[in-house]
Amino acid sequence: MTFHPTIHHKVYLAILNPYPQLSSIAIVNLKTLKIIKEIRYMVHDVQSTGLTDDNRYLLVTVGGFQRYDSGTIVLDIESDMVIGFIPGSQGSHDIAPVYTSMKHLKNSRSCVL
Repeated sequence: MTFHPTIHHKVYLAILNPYPQLSSIAIVNLKTLKIIKEIRYMVHDVQSTGLTDDNRYLLVTVGGFQRYDSGTIVLDIESDMVIGFIPGSQGSHDIAPVYTSMKHLKNSRSCVL
């Protein structure tokens, strides 16, 4: 789950569906608690999400469990569209962007500068 620090009414949720379904990202309006958009059936094994330090892109970890795709999906925050996939090896199950200033760190789960 990722909250955008300046767009306070939006939250991004990773939806990990059971096999054989593919996973999704739901974008929810926090004022109405309604789904604004669902990016459906991207890949298997979607895991955690995190914002880049400029708050322009959402990074979505793809775990690579049992031979599935592994890497990071890149979503443009302004359009809420997937703009890329960065392949990775071995899979991962978390993402925590490492920021370079205290200003960016307050919106992060990362504890590293």
